[in-house]
Amino acid sequence: MTCRSLLFFVFLFLLPVVQAQRVVSLSPALTELVCYLGASEKLVGRSSACNEPPNVKKLPIAGQFGMPNLEKIIRLKADLVLSNDFIQPLMAKKMRSMGIQVELHQCRDLTDYREWVTKLGTLLEVPQKAKNEIQKLDSFLQEFKTPENPKKVLWVIWDKPLMIAGNTSFLSEVIQYSGGENCCKNVQAPYFKCSYDWLLQHPPDVIIWSATQIEWQKNNFWKKMSAVQQGHVIIPENPDLLLRPGPRIFTGINLLKQRLQKM
Repeated sequence: MTCRSLLFFVFLFLLPVVQAQRVVSLSPALTELVCYLGASEKLVGRSSACNEPPNVKKLPIAGQFGMPNLEKIIRLKADLVLSNDFIQPLMAKKMRSMGIQVELHQCRDLTDYREWVTKLGTLLEVPQKAKNEIQKLDSFLQEFKTPENPKKVLWVIWDKPLMIAGNTSFLSEVIQYSGGENCCKNVQAPYFKCSYDWLLQHPPDVIIWSATQIEWQKNNFWKKMSAVQQGHVIIPENPDLLLRPGPRIFTGINLLKQRLQKM
Protein backbone atom coordinates (compact mmCIF):
# COMPACT_ATOMS: atom_id res chain seq x y z
CA MET A 1 0.00 0.00 0.00
CA THR A 2 1.38 3.43 -0.96
CA CYS A 3 1.72 6.27 1.51
CA ARG A 4 -1.04 8.16 -0.31
CA SER A 5 -3.42 5.18 0.00
CA LEU A 6 -2.60 4.79 3.66
CA LEU A 7 -3.35 8.46 4.33
CA PHE A 8 -6.65 8.11 2.45
CA PHE A 9 -7.82 5.19 4.63
CA VAL A 10 -6.75 7.02 7.79
CA PHE A 11 -8.79 10.01 6.60
CA LEU A 12 -11.86 7.82 6.06
CA PHE A 13 -11.45 6.24 9.49
CA LEU A 14 -11.33 9.66 11.15
CA LEU A 15 -14.49 10.89 9.42
CA PRO A 16 -17.41 11.21 11.84
CA VAL A 17 -20.15 8.61 11.59
CA VAL A 18 -23.24 10.15 9.98
CA GLN A 19 -26.23 9.25 12.14
CA ALA A 20 -29.72 8.99 10.73
CA GLN A 21 -32.14 11.88 11.19
CA ARG A 22 -35.13 10.77 9.09
CA VAL A 23 -36.00 7.11 9.54
CA VAL A 24 -38.54 4.85 7.88
CA SER A 25 -39.17 1.49 9.56
CA LEU A 26 -40.90 -1.31 7.66
CA SER A 27 -40.84 -3.76 10.57
CA PRO A 28 -43.29 -3.52 13.51
CA ALA A 29 -40.67 -4.87 15.94
CA LEU A 30 -38.04 -2.38 14.77
CA THR A 31 -40.52 0.50 14.96
CA GLU A 32 -41.17 -0.44 18.57
CA LEU A 33 -37.44 -0.66 19.25
CA VAL A 34 -36.72 2.76 17.74
CA CYS A 35 -39.34 4.29 20.03
CA TYR A 36 -38.23 2.27 23.05
CA LEU A 37 -34.69 3.57 22.62
CA GLY A 38 -36.02 7.12 22.71
CA ALA A 39 -35.63 8.04 19.05
CA SER A 40 -39.29 8.26 18.03
CA GLU A 41 -38.78 11.86 16.87
CA LYS A 42 -36.58 10.54 14.05
CA LEU A 43 -39.30 8.31 12.64
CA VAL A 44 -40.92 9.89 9.59
CA GLY A 45 -42.61 6.81 8.11
CA ARG A 46 -43.74 3.28 8.92
CA SER A 47 -45.19 0.15 7.40
CA SER A 48 -48.93 -0.48 7.38
CA ALA A 49 -48.31 -3.19 10.01
CA CYS A 50 -46.59 -0.88 12.51
CA ASN A 51 -49.04 0.01 15.28
CA GLU A 52 -47.05 0.20 18.52
CA PRO A 53 -46.61 2.42 20.40
CA PRO A 54 -50.01 3.90 19.47
CA ASN A 55 -48.63 7.31 18.47
CA VAL A 56 -46.76 5.81 15.49
CA LYS A 57 -50.11 5.32 13.77
CA LYS A 58 -50.05 9.05 13.11
CA LEU A 59 -46.99 8.62 10.88
CA PRO A 60 -47.33 8.32 7.10
CA ILE A 61 -47.39 4.77 5.70
CA ALA A 62 -44.32 4.26 3.51
CA GLY A 63 -44.99 0.67 2.47
CA GLN A 64 -46.06 -2.69 3.75
CA PHE A 65 -44.10 -5.11 5.93
CA GLY A 66 -40.91 -5.67 3.93
CA MET A 67 -42.38 -3.89 0.89
CA PRO A 68 -41.18 -0.28 0.62
CA ASN A 69 -43.03 2.33 -1.39
CA LEU A 70 -40.06 4.10 -2.97
CA GLU A 71 -42.03 7.14 -4.08
CA LYS A 72 -43.27 7.80 -0.54
CA ILE A 73 -39.84 7.16 1.00
CA ILE A 74 -38.32 9.75 -1.35
CA ARG A 75 -41.12 12.19 -0.57
CA LEU A 76 -40.43 11.75 3.15
CA LYS A 77 -36.73 12.53 2.53
CA ALA A 78 -35.69 9.45 4.49
CA ASP A 79 -31.97 8.92 5.04
CA LEU A 80 -32.36 5.49 6.68
CA VAL A 81 -34.73 2.61 5.98
CA LEU A 82 -35.00 -0.29 8.45
CA SER A 83 -36.42 -3.71 7.65
CA ASN A 84 -35.87 -7.38 8.37
CA ASP A 85 -35.88 -8.14 4.66
CA PHE A 86 -37.26 -6.95 1.33
CA ILE A 87 -39.55 -9.08 -0.80
CA GLN A 88 -37.83 -7.45 -3.79
CA PRO A 89 -34.07 -7.47 -2.96
CA LEU A 90 -33.16 -5.11 -5.81
CA MET A 91 -35.12 -2.36 -4.08
CA ALA A 92 -32.35 -2.03 -1.48
CA LYS A 93 -29.73 -1.55 -4.19
CA LYS A 94 -31.85 1.12 -5.85
CA MET A 95 -32.34 3.07 -2.63
CA ARG A 96 -28.66 2.89 -1.76
CA SER A 97 -27.79 4.25 -5.20
CA MET A 98 -29.95 7.25 -4.30
CA GLY A 99 -28.01 7.88 -1.10
CA ILE A 100 -30.52 6.27 1.27
CA GLN A 101 -28.96 4.01 3.88
CA VAL A 102 -30.73 0.65 4.08
CA GLU A 103 -30.30 -1.70 7.04
CA LEU A 104 -31.64 -5.22 6.44
CA HIS A 105 -31.24 -7.93 9.04
CA GLN A 106 -33.45 -10.74 10.23
CA CYS A 107 -34.49 -11.02 13.88
CA ARG A 108 -35.04 -14.74 14.42
CA ASP A 109 -33.60 -15.07 17.92
CA LEU A 110 -32.33 -13.01 20.83
CA THR A 111 -28.85 -12.89 19.30
CA ASP A 112 -30.30 -11.07 16.29
CA TYR A 113 -32.21 -8.80 18.64
CA ARG A 114 -28.97 -7.91 20.42
CA GLU A 115 -27.38 -6.98 17.09
CA TRP A 116 -30.29 -4.70 16.21
CA VAL A 117 -30.14 -2.96 19.60
CA THR A 118 -26.42 -2.35 19.20
CA LYS A 119 -26.78 -1.15 15.61
CA LEU A 120 -29.63 1.24 16.36
CA GLY A 121 -27.83 2.57 19.43
CA THR A 122 -25.15 3.88 17.06
CA LEU A 123 -27.31 4.91 14.10
CA LEU A 124 -29.85 6.77 16.25
CA GLU A 125 -27.31 8.26 18.68
CA VAL A 126 -28.76 6.57 21.76
CA PRO A 127 -25.79 4.45 22.95
CA GLN A 128 -26.66 4.52 26.65
CA LYS A 129 -30.24 3.35 26.15
CA ALA A 130 -28.99 0.61 23.86
CA LYS A 131 -26.45 -0.41 26.51
CA ASN A 132 -29.22 -0.57 29.12
CA GLU A 133 -31.29 -2.86 26.89
CA ILE A 134 -28.29 -5.14 26.30
CA GLN A 135 -27.77 -5.37 30.07
CA LYS A 136 -31.44 -6.23 30.49
CA LEU A 137 -31.08 -8.98 27.89
CA ASP A 138 -27.94 -10.36 29.54
CA SER A 139 -29.62 -10.45 32.96
CA PHE A 140 -32.58 -12.28 31.48
CA LEU A 141 -30.35 -14.92 29.87
CA GLN A 142 -28.24 -15.38 33.01
CA GLU A 143 -31.29 -15.94 35.19
CA PHE A 144 -32.86 -18.48 32.83
CA LYS A 145 -32.78 -22.12 33.93
CA THR A 146 -34.08 -25.02 31.85
CA PRO A 147 -36.77 -26.92 33.79
CA GLU A 148 -36.22 -30.64 34.37
CA ASN A 149 -39.48 -31.78 32.78
CA PRO A 150 -40.61 -29.07 30.38
CA LYS A 151 -44.07 -29.30 28.87
CA LYS A 152 -44.20 -30.13 25.17
CA VAL A 153 -45.69 -27.13 23.41
CA LEU A 154 -47.27 -26.93 19.97
CA TRP A 155 -47.52 -23.44 18.47
CA VAL A 156 -50.18 -23.13 15.77
CA ILE A 157 -49.56 -20.11 13.54
CA TRP A 158 -52.29 -20.82 11.01
CA ASP A 159 -55.00 -23.44 10.78
CA LYS A 160 -55.91 -23.59 7.06
CA PRO A 161 -53.46 -24.94 6.02
CA LEU A 162 -52.08 -26.04 9.37
CA MET A 163 -48.83 -24.10 9.96
CA ILE A 164 -46.68 -24.89 12.98
CA ALA A 165 -43.63 -23.17 14.50
CA GLY A 166 -40.55 -25.33 13.86
CA ASN A 167 -37.24 -25.52 15.71
CA THR A 168 -35.50 -22.64 13.92
CA SER A 169 -38.30 -20.13 14.43
CA PHE A 170 -38.21 -17.23 16.85
CA LEU A 171 -41.29 -18.71 18.53
CA SER A 172 -39.39 -21.89 19.35
CA GLU A 173 -36.98 -19.76 21.37
CA VAL A 174 -39.92 -18.02 23.04
CA ILE A 175 -41.24 -21.45 24.08
CA GLN A 176 -37.83 -22.40 25.47
CA TYR A 177 -37.38 -19.24 27.55
CA SER A 178 -40.94 -19.58 28.83
CA GLY A 179 -40.00 -22.94 30.33
CA GLY A 180 -41.48 -25.22 27.67
CA GLU A 181 -40.14 -27.44 24.91
CA ASN A 182 -41.18 -27.18 21.30
CA CYS A 183 -42.74 -30.53 20.40
CA CYS A 184 -41.49 -29.83 16.87
CA LYS A 185 -37.87 -29.37 17.98
CA ASN A 186 -36.71 -31.99 15.49
CA VAL A 187 -38.20 -30.10 12.55
CA GLN A 188 -35.35 -27.94 11.25
CA ALA A 189 -37.47 -25.22 9.68
CA PRO A 190 -38.92 -21.93 10.94
CA TYR A 191 -42.49 -22.90 10.01
CA PHE A 192 -43.92 -25.92 8.26
CA LYS A 193 -47.17 -27.39 7.03
CA CYS A 194 -48.17 -30.08 9.46
CA SER A 195 -50.43 -33.07 8.86
CA TYR A 196 -52.99 -34.26 11.38
CA ASP A 197 -51.35 -37.69 11.33
CA TRP A 198 -48.06 -36.15 12.43
CA LEU A 199 -49.77 -34.41 15.33
CA LEU A 200 -51.38 -37.64 16.48
CA GLN A 201 -47.91 -39.18 16.61
CA HIS A 202 -46.45 -36.18 18.48
CA PRO A 203 -49.20 -35.05 20.87
CA PRO A 204 -48.41 -31.82 22.79
CA ASP A 205 -49.02 -31.12 26.45
CA VAL A 206 -49.98 -27.53 25.65
CA ILE A 207 -51.20 -25.79 22.50
CA ILE A 208 -50.52 -22.12 21.83
CA TRP A 209 -53.05 -20.91 19.31
CA SER A 210 -52.38 -17.64 17.48
CA ALA A 211 -54.39 -18.59 14.38
CA THR A 212 -58.00 -17.67 13.68
CA GLN A 213 -60.47 -18.53 16.41
CA ILE A 214 -62.27 -21.88 16.29
CA GLU A 215 -64.93 -23.64 18.35
CA TRP A 216 -62.79 -26.35 19.88
CA GLN A 217 -65.53 -28.74 20.94
CA LYS A 218 -67.13 -28.68 17.48
CA ASN A 219 -63.92 -29.47 15.61
CA ASN A 220 -63.71 -33.20 14.91
CA PHE A 221 -59.92 -33.32 15.09
CA TRP A 222 -58.90 -30.90 17.82
CA LYS A 223 -61.52 -32.04 20.32
CA LYS A 224 -59.78 -35.44 20.36
CA MET A 225 -56.45 -33.94 21.44
CA SER A 226 -55.60 -34.45 25.10
CA ALA A 227 -54.39 -30.86 25.47
CA VAL A 228 -57.78 -29.58 24.32
CA GLN A 229 -59.70 -32.00 26.55
CA GLN A 230 -57.68 -30.82 29.57
CA GLY A 231 -58.06 -27.17 28.70
CA HIS A 232 -54.35 -26.76 28.07
CA VAL A 233 -54.80 -24.29 25.25
CA ILE A 234 -53.29 -20.81 25.41
CA ILE A 235 -54.80 -18.13 23.21
CA PRO A 236 -52.65 -15.00 23.76
CA GLU A 237 -54.70 -11.92 24.54
CA ASN A 238 -52.07 -9.80 22.82
CA PRO A 239 -50.19 -12.02 20.31
CA ASP A 240 -47.82 -9.19 19.37
CA LEU A 241 -46.11 -9.54 22.75
CA LEU A 242 -44.92 -12.97 21.62
CA LEU A 243 -44.82 -12.78 17.84
CA ARG A 244 -42.70 -9.63 17.59
CA PRO A 245 -38.99 -9.84 18.46
CA GLY A 246 -38.98 -6.37 19.99
CA PRO A 247 -38.54 -4.76 23.41
CA ARG A 248 -41.85 -6.12 24.74
CA ILE A 249 -40.76 -9.73 24.20
CA PHE A 250 -39.58 -10.08 27.81
CA THR A 251 -43.05 -9.15 29.05
CA GLY A 252 -44.56 -11.67 26.65
CA ILE A 253 -42.21 -14.45 27.76
CA ASN A 254 -42.92 -13.83 31.45
CA LEU A 255 -46.68 -13.90 30.87
CA LEU A 256 -46.41 -17.12 28.86
CA LYS A 257 -44.21 -18.66 31.55
CA GLN A 258 -46.84 -17.93 34.19
CA ARG A 259 -49.57 -19.58 32.12
CA LEU A 260 -47.46 -22.67 31.38
CA GLN A 261 -46.73 -23.11 35.08
CA LYS A 262 -50.45 -23.33 35.80
CA MET A 263 -50.97 -26.22 33.38
